[in-house]
Amino acid sequence: MKTRSILTIVTVVVMSSMIVVDPAGAQSSVGIYNDASGSTCSLTAPSSGQITAYVVVRPGPGGATGLQFAAPKPSCFQATHLGDVTPAGVLSIGNSQTGISVALGGCFAQPVHALTIEYLATGTTPTCCEYPIVNDPSVSDILVVDCVFNELVATGVVSTFNADLTCLCSGNSAPNIPDNPDPANGANNVGVHASLSWIATDIDNNLAEFDVYLGTDPSPPLVATVTEQTYTPPAPLTELSTHYWRVVARDAGGLEQSGSVWTFSTRALNSPPEPPFSPYPFDGAEAIAENITLIWQGDDIDGDTLVYDVYFGTTATPPLVATNRPASYTPPTLAFDTRHYWRVVARDPMGLETSGPVWDFTTKLENYPPGPPSFPSPPNAATGIQPDGVNLSWVATDADGDSLTFDLYIGTTLPPPLFDTGIPTMNYALPGLTGGARYYWKIVAHDDVTETSGPVWYFNTAGVNLPPTAPSNPSPPDSAIGVASPATLQWTSTDPNGDPVRFDVYFGDTSPPPLWRTNLASPSTVTGPLVPERQYFWRVVARDSHGAETTGAQWNFTAKPNSPPLPPSSPTPADMATNRPINSTLGWQCSDPDLNSITYDIYFGTMSPPPLVKTDHTLRNYAPGMLAFDTDYYWMIVARDGFGAETPGPQWTFRTGSNSPPNAPSNPYPGNGGVSSTSPTLYWVASDPDGQTLTFDVYFGTASNPPLVAPGLVSSTYQPGQLQAEVTYYWRVVASDGEYSTSGPTWSFLAGVPVGGGASTVEIYADQSGTMCSLSDVTSGLQYVYVFVRPVGGATGLQFSAPKPDCYTAYYLGEDVTPGLLSIGNTQDGISLALGGCVDVRMPVVTIAYFGIGTTLPCCEYPVLPDPGKSGIIVVDCFFSEEPCSGVSLTINEADYCSCGALLPVLISSFEARAVEDAVEVRWELGGDETAEQFTVLRRAGDATNPQVVGEGAVTGASGSYLDTSVEPGVTYHYELVVRTADGNEFRSPVATVTTAAVALSLGQNHPNPFNPTTVIPYTLPGGAATARVRLLVMDVSGKLVRTLVDGPQAGGLHEAVWDGRDDRGGPVSSGIYFCVLDADGQRNTRKMVLLK
Repeated sequence: MKTRSILTIVTVVVMSSMIVVDPAGAQSSVGIYNDASGSTCSLTAPSSGQITAYVVVRPGPGGATGLQFAAPKPSCFQATHLGDVTPAGVLSIGNSQTGISVALGGCFAQPVHALTIEYLATGTTPTCCEYPIVNDPSVSDILVVDCVFNELVATGVVSTFNADLTCLCSGNSAPNIPDNPDPANGANNVGVHASLSWIATDIDNNLAEFDVYLGTDPSPPLVATVTEQTYTPPAPLTELSTHYWRVVARDAGGLEQSGSVWTFSTRALNSPPEPPFSPYPFDGAEAIAENITLIWQGDDIDGDTLVYDVYFGTTATPPLVATNRPASYTPPTLAFDTRHYWRVVARDPMGLETSGPVWDFTTKLENYPPGPPSFPSPPNAATGIQPDGVNLSWVATDADGDSLTFDLYIGTTLPPPLFDTGIPTMNYALPGLTGGARYYWKIVAHDDVTETSGPVWYFNTAGVNLPPTAPSNPSPPDSAIGVASPATLQWTSTDPNGDPVRFDVYFGDTSPPPLWRTNLASPSTVTGPLVPERQYFWRVVARDSHGAETTGAQWNFTAKPNSPPLPPSSPTPADMATNRPINSTLGWQCSDPDLNSITYDIYFGTMSPPPLVKTDHTLRNYAPGMLAFDTDYYWMIVARDGFGAETPGPQWTFRTGSNSPPNAPSNPYPGNGGVSSTSPTLYWVASDPDGQTLTFDVYFGTASNPPLVAPGLVSSTYQPGQLQAEVTYYWRVVASDGEYSTSGPTWSFLAGVPVGGGASTVEIYADQSGTMCSLSDVTSGLQYVYVFVRPVGGATGLQFSAPKPDCYTAYYLGEDVTPGLLSIGNTQDGISLALGGCVDVRMPVVTIAYFGIGTTLPCCEYPVLPDPGKSGIIVVDCFFSEEPCSGVSLTINEADYCSCGALLPVLISSFEARAVEDAVEVRWELGGDETAEQFTVLRRAGDATNPQVVGEGAVTGASGSYLDTSVEPGVTYHYELVVRTADGNEFRSPVATVTTAAVALSLGQNHPNPFNPTTVIPYTLPGGAATARVRLLVMDVSGKLVRTLVDGPQAGGLHEAVWDGRDDRGGPVSSGIYFCVLDADGQRNTRKMVLLK
């Protein structure tokens, strides 16, 4: 289905076609106002500074989608026009001073802001300077486009600029319909003393008065004329009746607008109160203090002031204890551990009463025992406690807030004996203890009445520290010979006390060896590459967590002799192969038993033995260039490792095939039997099976056997010049490789007839002529790309985007539209172009400028994309209908295996990367006729330009994957896949970009804990940009805020905060349990802390 769009409307408006005059449009008006809502058309005009005016359209009954007008500055207005600004979502062509067309971006039934006009005052504007809206000079009337795209004549408001806002504007409009009634239409239970209100507006801001009609008849009588938008009847309304009312709004010019008739129903003159609610203490509450004030809430639908009778006691039907109270009551001191019952009766001034339910609560005990001591330090079952200077600590609380004392029981037997009593603090310093012993201990807490015992805890004191055992059992064995490279060093060492052990390794080819690795956690490490037949020395120092060290003996081993590379094998082309292409690439296989890197000397030629043509070649393939036809070639590879050991391969041979004629030219444009403009450019496709460069002879004319007109062309295009309209032309192309020629068929087309559509394209090229679809980015500097449209069927406009792809390492500088075209937007965000008429020939439309930095990797595709607001690339044909079309891509940093308009080589059909937990997984699918042999995964981090190899291996099937575990959190990575075939060819994938998950929010345990008086609180925020807000709070066990440690934005990463045991007022807090709360990034973490004094 063909549709009309905003672009079509703008194009039609620009071309000023099909203006419809309809009297219905007379209700639309366009004027200049002092703000975007159109408050007043009488504007101030200061003698200096910037002045802003707003064009507002008030739509008629059909709504508005666009308008066309002019607003040239009158001579009395002492100001200079600075420019026009369209609101968000609004499109425009032209300007307010000479004529402008505006597309509003939707259908509007209410007044809408269409344009902002900016001026700079240059002097004093006389009072009542008239500023009218007039017609665009290209049309005869002010026009508004309604919601079904009819162009209707509109009224222009004459605004005034002056200093005192006293001048009236012409073009007065009636008020808007009064709305938003209160009471709401259909409301029930309305009080008889209710006031009425409504909302009325006027685009001219000249509302004067309101007629109010009110009564119990469906056609209510006029009862008042008021100047405010509210009315209070002088007497109570009739109770329990339906009332009808409406409002007529009148402006200063006498224009009126009536609202609808609204209704509401009244209730009785007086209603009883609501039952009392929201009691405190709440119903069923326990542990309530003996001195308490009862509180509740009450409400009355009539708004009457209420008084209350209170019933209170220890029985389920409590007696009356107070009358005519406000909403609170304080009973005498209550008995402990007793259930109390109470209810409240509400009474209004008319004597109507409503009782609430019976509520109850229970008072607290007279005394609560202390809580059991907890949080022992040293922790229960702790080991390795140094026997000298042990400091015990614990935590205990009392629900009554009573002061506590403590008894300490401690010893090496169960149960532990009493050691001390009446301890006033929650810590105790012990004298020296016995090493290597287990101590049992408990705490009994006392208040003035009762006591509570904690559990029995224990800890083990440390004995004498012994150093680790000497490192032994080396691998390789001491004095070993013939150790492979690289070597894995291993040894054995333990600690008699069970302490963790770390290792320092000394290693090198001198004796004694230098320090090589430090603080290793495991008894194993791997050397780098070893020099063949060289002797190496090494020893290990073991160290426990207390700093005690033991040095092992010095050992040695000798590296194995170097082995030369294996002979090169598996040649491509195969040995004795025949009929090979003249652009063949040589390939082979080779490996080194010591895993050393290999370079190659290449011998190649038409003689046996062949001459040396390349040395120190690092790849297992080589392209010798274009070869001769029907010729025998001989070649040999010598492999050499990094230590100079060489291995020659056998001599291989192959024979090239005979020259084949070019393929017949095909795919003509214009299409055979089709139509074209009178100045077409002819295109065709031709190729050579041997890959040779072709030239072309073009035969062209009006005869069915056309004459030769252009011999020896080097490109597959030809421009015949201006043709006669409605004449059939014939043409054919002969392709030649220098030896053979092949003619294509004779094609024909009819010139000068509009073409019917469906196959238009928007294309990107690297040159102004639109023939190079591959852009070289190998050095930094200014670079241009050119966008063309190839219309099939003619075009009047197009809509697309062409943003810089991420793989193109360049900076966007700007763009130029072809002269004569009109544009809205830009290629990076979406652009709409009006071509200025019906165009049926290929033409350039936009030139985009970039500054390249020369680091774009091969096969970077630069595609044409839809405008973000569209589902596809759009061309508007010559009948103003939108037609879908396709885009032709540009390839940046061209390579032999890259093809224009296609990003993926034939071999790699898909490639993607995705973040998985702490790694990135890359996956690929392979296809095509060539056999893939090896793969390499390349990775770049962030803005880095040089990729690094993160994985490689053998290709084992049509699909594959690799897990990269060496990534960091919150980092953007760019991956590429390089695949090598058995023929020695390399294929590279597009770039796949992925961002790993940022570090998670975490709150660490404070240290020390318990503490007195200072502790450190570590926390980690997610990586990346600064979080919106980080809050680190200290709260007590009741949930009350004690201290705000952090409140504001912070960057991701590890942070620390210090709490000094004080509250937000600077006062010290008491011992006890506190909670540290971290709020950030929409998450919350909590940790428990213990303060001991």
